Amino acid sequence: MEEDAAARLKELLAACRSEKLGLIQVLQRVQEEFGYISKDMMEIISKRMHVPRSRVFGVATFYSQFRLMARGRHLVQVCDGTACHIKGSEEIMSLFEQEYGMRPGSASEDLSFTYEVVHCLGSCSLAPVVMVDGRVLGKVTQQQMKDIIEGFRRE
Repeated sequence: MEEDAAARLKELLAACRSEKLGLIQVLQRVQEEFGYISKDMMEIISKRMHVPRSRVFGVATFYSQFRLMARGRHLVQVCDGTACHIKGSEEIMSLFEQEYGMRPGSASEDLSFTYEVVHCLGSCSLAPVVMVDGRVLGKVTQQQMKDIIEGFRRE
């Protein structure tokens, strides 16, 4: 963890201590400030709050609101519900794994986007469906997905 980030984290934890916040509230504040909670951050939280590392890690991994990896600027969610699966969502998902070396839940190296697989976006008539930053895109092809990704990289 960079010195600057560690110093910011320690300042944040001091403020949380003065407010007498509990572990969940502290984790929420840390994620709000940094966008995610790394293992290094959990270690510092553990030491500063005098809470076992296992408890900090347990809470951070139990609640789905907490992210343990950095997120990209854009969120790409590929639907793999029944209709989307039948209509070709596998081709879109394979693009992320084969072309970009990404697994679901990971961010691109340049942090331009995060890739997730979801089980239904409720737009089955538009299958295969991808949601980009909350915007639903229907009948998405592998080439269209490539174009979207390259657009992120040009920003």
